[in-house]
Amino acid sequence: FATKTDHIFSEVSMMASAKRMATLPANVQKAIRDNAVQAVQTEMWTVNIKEQKDAWADLARRVKVFEAPDIASFRNKMGPVLTNFIGKTGARGKAFVEAVQAAVKA
Repeated sequence: FATKTDHIFSEVSMMASAKRMATLPANVQKAIRDNAVQAVQTEMWTVNIKEQKDAWADLARRVKVFEAPDIASFRNKMGPVLTNFIGKTGARGKAFVEAVQAAVKA
C-alpha cells in the first residue's frame, strides 16, 4: 500500500548561518538568496513535481495506492505536533508554521 499525502516535500534544502550571512557583503547575500529562490522554483517545483508524478505512476503499477487520502484527519492528528513545536520554538516557530501553511494554500 502507498498513500499520497504530499505532506513532506524537501527535495531542495538550503540553509545558512544567519551570523555568517550577516558578515557577507550585501551583493553576495542577495546572490545567495536569489539562487535559493531559483533552486526552489526550478528544482523543487518544476522538475521535481514532474519526476514525482512519473514515480507515483510507476509505483501505482506495482502496489495498491490511495491518491486521495483523508487529509483532514491527517492534519487533525498532526495538530498536537505543531502545537508542541510552536510551544518549544515560540513566536519564531509559529511564524515558520504559518509561512509554510500559507505557501501550501498559494
